[in-house]
Amino acid sequence: MPPRNRTTSGAPSASLVGELLESALNSHQGTFMVVSHDERFLSAIGVNRRLPCAEKTAPSVTV
Repeated sequence: MPPRNRTTSGAPSASLVGELLESALNSHQGTFMVVSHDERFLSAIGVNRRLPCAEKTAPSVTV
């Protein structure tokens, strides 16, 4: 794939990285778990099972 959508720093754009991630996940034959709020992304990678979170905010974690 030829380079495209590159910023002036030479780093790939977020949209190109997203496309590459979607492609990799779609070609994966095994199971994987994804955490995302992006409905378009979840649909694009074929998510067919969801476990919704009850809370609207992330819990505090002490390390």
